[in-house]
Amino acid sequence: MELLSSINLEQTEFQGEWYFRNEAFEVETTIGGRTALLYFYVEVAAYFITEDTGSFRESEVIHVEYQDGYFDDDGDIVVITNDRARALENKLKNLIKSEL
Repeated sequence: MELLSSINLEQTEFQGEWYFRNEAFEVETTIGGRTALLYFYVEVAAYFITEDTGSFRESEVIHVEYQDGYFDDDGDIVVITNDRARALENKLKNLIKSEL
C-alpha cells in the first residue's frame, strides 16, 4: 500500500494540539494482481508536549474509514468485503502512524 495523499497536520487554537482531516485520502494498492486506487475518510488529532529537550508526540487519535475505490487499468469499481475493508483500514492506520 502506497500513500498518494499526504498528512499535513495543522495547529489548532489549543496549545499543543494538531489536526488533519481528508474525506478522500488516496492510496494505491494491488488487489488480485491489479492496481487499485482506494479512498478513505481519514482524521488525525495529535497532541504534543514541549519540554526543555524539545517536543514529542504524547498521543494521536486516528480514524480511518474505507469509502470506495476503482481499478486503475479500466476504472472498474473495487468491491470488497467488510472484513477486507477493516484489514485495509488497519493497514492504512499503521502507515499513518509511521508517517507521524
